[in-house]
Amino acid sequence: MDEMQRDLARWKFGDLELDEASLELRRAGQPVAIERKPLELLMLLLRHPGEVLTKDELLGAVWSSRVLSESVLTKCVAKLRQALGDEEQLLLKTVHGYGYRLMAGVTRLNLPMAAVSAAVSGLAEHRKTRERRVFKFASGADGLRQLQREITIFRLLLDTHGPREDLLRVLDWNLDESPFFIETEFCAGPGARHRR
Repeated sequence: MDEMQRDLARWKFGDLELDEASLELRRAGQPVAIERKPLELLMLLLRHPGEVLTKDELLGAVWSSRVLSESVLTKCVAKLRQALGDEEQLLLKTVHGYGYRLMAGVTRLNLPMAAVSAAVSGLAEHRKTRERRVFKFASGADGLRQLQREITIFRLLLDTHGPREDLLRVLDWNLDESPFFIETEFCAGPGARHRR
């Protein structure tokens, strides 16, 4: 994933578009929900349109040093096809016994440097608890530093003042590999936290 971290782009293929800085996939202009591993798989395939990528290459790139069975890749490909609306398997072809090939014509649009290092926020609902959460994603060194600063400030305020109703909790984060993110509680309005 280091190659992707250094060289983010916006991709157009068919009626789909993927912006790697915001991690947003759109089909016919509408946002499409996609899980993280299928998204990483798509970013890798977009960098090699028309090429057959072996199962081992895909497993190694998306799951790095973890040893997994091919069924993990098969399930990930199925989720990717669902997100792409590719039930007919016209965009993503299976090369039986070998790997996968992205068949779409791909256009790459480079992103301005400001978009690569800036943090992007989004609102999501937790599948199990139905609680709203705010996710802030970032790429690049500047974006990573921004997220680290927010976590440090949260910890400092918590250590200084203890748990408070007017302090939004940072619930989770990933600062190890791109895309970096932090997850916080959702605040419905000024000075009030929203809980269901």
